Amino acid sequence: MNRLIFLVCCLLNSLLMAETISASEVATGERVKIGLVLSGGGARGLAHVGVLKVLEQLRVPVDFVAGTSMGAIVGGLWASGMSATEIEEAVLRTDWANLFKDRPPRKLLSLHQKQLSQTYMADFELGYKKGRFHFPQGLIAGQQLIFLLRQLTLPVSQIEDFDRLPVPFRAVATDIVTGKPVILNRGSLPEAMRASMSIPGIFAPVEKEGQLLVDGGLVCNLPVEIVRKMGAEVIIAVDVTMPLLSREKLNSLMAISAQVMDLMTTRNVQEQTASLNREKDILICPELGNISSMAFARGQELISLGEKAAQALTESLRRYSLSEEAYQDYFVRHRLAPKPEIVPAFVKVEGTGRLSQEMIKRKLSVRPGQVLQMGKLQQDIDRIYDLGEFELVDFHLVRQENQEGLLLRLKSKSWGPNYLRLGFNLYDDFGENNYYGVHVNYTWSQLSSLGAYWENQFELGKTMRYATELFLPTSAGRSTFLAPRIELKQTVFDFYDGQEAISEQRMTLVKGGLDFGWQLGQYGEVRLGLEKGLVEGGPISGQLLPPGYKADYAGFAGSINLDQLDRASFPHYGYNLKLDFFDSWPALGADDSYRKLSFSVQAAHSLGRHTLRGIVQAGTSLGSHLPLYEKFVLGGFFSLSGYEEGQLRGDSFGLGKLLYYYRSGRFPSLFGHSLYVGCSAELGNTWEKWPPDRWRWSGSLFVGADTFLGPVYLGHGQRSRSQGNTFFYLGRTF
Repeated sequence: MNRLIFLVCCLLNSLLMAETISASEVATGERVKIGLVLSGGGARGLAHVGVLKVLEQLRVPVDFVAGTSMGAIVGGLWASGMSATEIEEAVLRTDWANLFKDRPPRKLLSLHQKQLSQTYMADFELGYKKGRFHFPQGLIAGQQLIFLLRQLTLPVSQIEDFDRLPVPFRAVATDIVTGKPVILNRGSLPEAMRASMSIPGIFAPVEKEGQLLVDGGLVCNLPVEIVRKMGAEVIIAVDVTMPLLSREKLNSLMAISAQVMDLMTTRNVQEQTASLNREKDILICPELGNISSMAFARGQELISLGEKAAQALTESLRRYSLSEEAYQDYFVRHRLAPKPEIVPAFVKVEGTGRLSQEMIKRKLSVRPGQVLQMGKLQQDIDRIYDLGEFELVDFHLVRQENQEGLLLRLKSKSWGPNYLRLGFNLYDDFGENNYYGVHVNYTWSQLSSLGAYWENQFELGKTMRYATELFLPTSAGRSTFLAPRIELKQTVFDFYDGQEAISEQRMTLVKGGLDFGWQLGQYGEVRLGLEKGLVEGGPISGQLLPPGYKADYAGFAGSINLDQLDRASFPHYGYNLKLDFFDSWPALGADDSYRKLSFSVQAAHSLGRHTLRGIVQAGTSLGSHLPLYEKFVLGGFFSLSGYEEGQLRGDSFGLGKLLYYYRSGRFPSLFGHSLYVGCSAELGNTWEKWPPDRWRWSGSLFVGADTFLGPVYLGHGQRSRSQGNTFFYLGRTF
């Protein structure tokens, strides 16, 4: 009996000791090594941050980290020395919508790049070289993402062996050539994280040591065995893999395509989870439901769901807790102090291609011997990227001859240097008036060390147009330039007498010009120049111009264009100002003597989802008489919406409009942009003489969407109780 009591006491003592085994092992230096495994899952991976917060709260030490895709980013940041709270703050303040774009914010672009995004599909660009068209390797090169990752991991920028990080780390990628997993254990930590989440077709692959690396989730989305090989005795695995869709939801091409990818991921996750030891390993599966892998806007919710899942396993996790004193010692050893101020001893640039080093360096405000400010560096990088010649503009802190300096590494577009862009516009009033336009832009770039380019524009549809311009910078900073240009344009328009279209006219313009201009940085540009050409026209039906009408065209032209709107369509903030002037000179051979001045001012401001946009436009002939081909024109969508296009013509005009629109949510994923509902109030008219003798009003109600093809509107314009029109419009309107 005494022996039985003794055995029971020993058993109870063993159970009690098991609860404190971690502390005793720390004392003897023999505590079990714990490995953390974080799966991929896109935005769902933000739940990993919540799990990390709980591990820190429970004082659970982690000796090794391995991650895939978003798990590699969260795990890499934690391994670099950031705390869970610091990572949470970083992901919540990140503008994920802009992060997954290469292009800098629109208001920071040059006017030329803004105009390209206004007419053509901004994210679609084909390259042409050696007789063949070439596509980019992905929709996104990762320009903004790699900058953020480098900024967050600056304290470990000089560490290339991932075993020397505060917590040893591995990222998993896939060799897209062989289909085999690639375990990244050294090199650049930001590049390893970026490679691990290179979703094929979305992100361009990362080239490393001759391999093309894409998302590791294709082959190993939950790298349990990898962290075990690092030396982990206990595994804590967090799986946020997207669940497979049910049969009922497999009702579209996109759904089925996504399911094929998810099947591959799910299979390798199941293989890895099957290897877990149920007695000592812990698997955490946050209940994320069908939250999309692109739902970055739900970051706080995802982090909370990660916390909730980890807290539900508190008792299992507490087995590996340390005492407060022991964990504090662990925490200090595995967290790095912030890197002190960086003062680069030198600034170098690599990979400028045909562009001169001097031209690139003129874009930089960063100087050797000055404290490196990340905000200024990002603006410098944005200015270089704005040239449109580089796929990636990356920065590195490097050591040369015992000095730390800044290296900017530029990667030219692999599909360049000649580019093709497309755009579309379409109008239908569900009656007799409808038209379409196809826009094509073909540009030869890098024609000189200063970045000269030759741009050709084609428009096919109701308006037929070809325009070519040679942009010739005259200084390394490209602040001044010459621009010889030629334009051929044929338009067909109706001429109205009151409410009735009485004739249809065709007008052809052929002109050439030479501009001298000043670029005003990100704000816009000023141009002054001479134009000379020929106007021909005649009636298609009715009678207005005599058959075979011709007029010589020549004069002085000037323009000012300032654009600080944050978006090309449905802007939320910013302003735009444009002024155009033309003075026809008979001394240069013009048949008609007249002057023409027009301007437009607009501003937008938002409060939450609500946006108010005001626009004022006006034009005058300054007391002269404009020929028919130069008359100011009003009528049509947002130009007195209740009237037909071109219904109002005159020697002067005025138009004021106030738009309100509400951003109601996101359009279907095929389009991927916001849906708007709104209205407009418009007041204006055209006149033959000044001052104006009559004003007209109009208004509209519309639904719109910002799509990859351009803005789409469906609306109704009204000018009186009985007169109005309904319209469908695709394309730019301002």
